Amino acid sequence: MKKGFWSSLFGGGNEPTSASIAKDRLKVIVASHDRLNTRLTPERIDEMKREILAVVNKFINGVQIDDVNIKQRHEDSLDVLEMNINLPERNS
Repeated sequence: MKKGFWSSLFGGGNEPTSASIAKDRLKVIVASHDRLNTRLTPERIDEMKREILAVVNKFINGVQIDDVNIKQRHEDSLDVLEMNINLPERNS
């Protein structure tokens, strides 16, 4: 039976994953041609961080607001929103 996406991401097996071998983190990148940076104010990014933190903590305990990093940048003709979440070490 194949492992599901969430169980392969957050554990549930004895096999080491690439995340546990390197550094546990969740990374999401969103790119837009529609001037993403003008729609996301610093206040909206802070709100997004709090909401993402609440969702992540439903599945992984111990993630703090400082573990959620959101960056905006312009790359070629795209506005890019990059999110990195450092996940706490697993307690066996």
